[in-house]
Amino acid sequence: AADDYDPQSQDREESPEATQNAIDGNLSTVWDTERYRGDFQSLGKDGVGLYVDAARPVAGRRIDLATPTPGFTASVYAANNVPADIAGWSKVSEDTQVDQDERIRLDTRRKRYRYYLVWITALPEGDKAAIAELTLQR
Repeated sequence: AADDYDPQSQDREESPEATQNAIDGNLSTVWDTERYRGDFQSLGKDGVGLYVDAARPVAGRRIDLATPTPGFTASVYAANNVPADIAGWSKVSEDTQVDQDERIRLDTRRKRYRYYLVWITALPEGDKAAIAELTLQR
């Protein structure tokens, strides 16, 4: 399963109706952010994201992303319960400028986590980011 994560907005949602598109195996369907004018910080938010539920705690090795909107910046965070804000997650990757087909290496320090969040902190040209496929490699 996949879910949106937008803890700093009033409605706390970011395209929730499209989250399953990122894990359906179909590159022509996407989950995407809303269109933002300006950067997240000027809008009073740190970012938005999409997380996957591994169903049980696992030590993830990598997140593979496919996107039709390369150029956004993202990091991967992990947790065993979905925190109310980003401070409750553990960062398990470097900040990455995402290419069309990106592999983000994870360092969980041998800890196991159930939830893995792709946290988008900067948008590409066009003011929105899209994820066609998100795969957690164990």
